[in-house]
Amino acid sequence: MPDFDVDFCFERRGEVIEYVTRKYGADRTGQIVTFGTLKAKAVIKDVSRALDIPYDDANAIAKLVPEDPHMTLAKAFEDEPKLKAMSEEPRYKDLFEIARKLENKNRHTSFHAAGIVIGKTALTDFVPLFKDSKTGIVATQFTMDYLEKCGLVKMDFLGLKT
Repeated sequence: MPDFDVDFCFERRGEVIEYVTRKYGADRTGQIVTFGTLKAKAVIKDVSRALDIPYDDANAIAKLVPEDPHMTLAKAFEDEPKLKAMSEEPRYKDLFEIARKLENKNRHTSFHAAGIVIGKTALTDFVPLFKDSKTGIVATQFTMDYLEKCGLVKMDFLGLKT
């Protein structure tokens, strides 16, 4: 099934979302959830914080992970001998053991940058929803990869600066 991409001025994109919500109903429209995951550097920093490893030590370890959006801990150990050596030190045993287990797990929710869904009936007929306590935004609990299988079409209301 296709999705729809529509470009709007970024300054008024919010108004378009409000209009669609009023026109089709708040129960039939919502944003799409995304999940931020624990990548190699982030998992080292988060686990270090949980284990009370000093901030400077955690940063020094994380800086040994090569800059690459697709970097994994396993590849980082291959590419950086200092990191591999640190992973074998007893004082960092727990850090790396836990980090390996948590790597690529979901860390937090966010909203798809442009994704909106509009249902023929209430969205709860198709997918579970959640309401963000800070913003009041209603979003699907399924990512865009699963919405089509649930019978929803994704609309991308892109906010462009040019």
